[in-house]
Amino acid sequence: MHAPGGSDTNTEVPGRVVSQGGGGGMGPGARTGDSPEIRVAAVDDHPILLDGIAAHFARHASGIRLVATAENVGALFDELTGENTVSVVLLDLRLRDGSDVASNVRRLLAAGARVLVFTGEQRPALVRRALDEGALGLVLKEDPQDRLVEAIRTRTPARSTSPAAWPIQS
Repeated sequence: MHAPGGSDTNTEVPGRVVSQGGGGGMGPGARTGDSPEIRVAAVDDHPILLDGIAAHFARHASGIRLVATAENVGALFDELTGENTVSVVLLDLRLRDGSDVASNVRRLLAAGARVLVFTGEQRPALVRRALDEGALGLVLKEDPQDRLVEAIRTRTPARSTSPAAWPIQS
């Protein structure tokens, strides 16, 4: 697993994937007050992209922190142990390990995480499979940076994700 966020990695030990209704995960390091810190994990096989997400959140997304990253869902589960929580998992649809999109979404949901698809993949059939399995929505890697932050904060789709909106194409 890649440790996002630079020098504070000694204080951030990723936790199990647990979604706590509505407000994001509360755990060690969570903010107090009106809005708890939203703890995010990301599954993508491009480390530089993961570093960029962590840096963007640190500079422009108060209350959102990337606390765990991995190159595939299995690696994320291997690393997520302990008492911390992760509420949202950003999931790329095409990973080098060849894992099945629907299976990845099901595994993450079964662990209690909300899944937000964050991908450059635009084939409607692949996107539809993730959404049909329960992913919250889709944010494309080419979208404006604020769209990802907004989608995480609201836990709602950043663009139309009705399965009817994605015609099956090969």
